[in-house]
Amino acid sequence: MAPSVRTGDGADGPPMTAFEGRIGPNGREGGGTMWYASGVSVRGTFRDDVCLLGVRREPGRLKYRGSFDAADMPHGQGKMNYCTGDKLQGLFEHGQFKSGFFTDRHGNWYRGPFRNHTFHGDGGVYYLEKSNLMWDIETWRNGLPAGRGALFLKDMEITGVWTDFFRGRDFEIFEDGAKIESETSESIAEFVAALQ
Repeated sequence: MAPSVRTGDGADGPPMTAFEGRIGPNGREGGGTMWYASGVSVRGTFRDDVCLLGVRREPGRLKYRGSFDAADMPHGQGKMNYCTGDKLQGLFEHGQFKSGFFTDRHGNWYRGPFRNHTFHGDGGVYYLEKSNLMWDIETWRNGLPAGRGALFLKDMEITGVWTDFFRGRDFEIFEDGAKIESETSESIAEFVAALQ
């Protein structure tokens, strides 16, 4: 069994409690486990004091499997499973999810870019399982559609320039592929609500 080594004050990350594994000239090396005072643990393969590939557990909150930065935060490709049933899979940067695939416990999903834990950036598809509703929008801003795209609901398609979930301009409404209406008003919320 590898010796347990107490180290660091957490100047570059959370306060460290103990590392079980080998300490080389450049820090943690080989297989090992890092424990933090908060209860967080990181187990994996280390080189030059960085976990290259491993598992981060935050009891009662989440489990992450993937690569890490020097502060043992998710960085690079990985998969995060929350205790709530929500899941993230894709690219992480210093603990923040940047792009990839999100699913929640209800079966709703989103594929695209993120910022501050919300849909944000160019491109993205959002699907709501319960209402069988899907957004395919060219740009998302702070979790809301913000550009040209389409809303698909049952056998209908509503295209236009979106500024909010049910606000925008230049809407065209199609049913079974045939155009049935054009709407230039700011809100189509009542129209969409009537469809559900």
